[in-house]
Amino acid sequence: MSAVDPQSLCRLAEGEVGHWRGLALDHDQLPECLGPVVHTGTRRFAPAILASETHRPSSGRAEVDVYWWINGGRVDLVDVSFTTPPGAEPLLRELGEPETTFPYSDEVRRALKLPSPAGGSLEEAIYASRGLSLVLARDASGHANVLRLRGFRPMPAKRYVADFLRLVFESFG
Repeated sequence: MSAVDPQSLCRLAEGEVGHWRGLALDHDQLPECLGPVVHTGTRRFAPAILASETHRPSSGRAEVDVYWWINGGRVDLVDVSFTTPPGAEPLLRELGEPETTFPYSDEVRRALKLPSPAGGSLEEAIYASRGLSLVLARDASGHANVLRLRGFRPMPAKRYVADFLRLVFESFG
């Protein structure tokens, strides 16, 4: 896959997914629109311990966690957390059926510091061939909001689940 337009990260941070075709850039190519770094550290995922930093875009709509390889700079995951979660229906309509979904256990939900919807559930709708997923909070009536958008390199859905969702990861620093 050729390098992605770094500005597509800006649109992802604003909740726009129509343009997204996957992540393919190095840490030194991150666009300024992601805003200042407000936290740095590392996180353990199945493939490796990745460096991490949290950016705060000027719009205030979200925070963006970026995870990259310490010894090479390749960004493997971008995690957009919305300040006020948008309704999921427009995005789900735009994207169509996900390749797979991943229901969050309470343990994973706590590790990712996600709220528990009263009487509802949390799941991740995964569009792995596009390098995109939506973390959805469904209430008891079935209405869903998007808590997070996650961008990554296109890969098989099973690999994404194994690498980024199956393992409860640790935070350092």
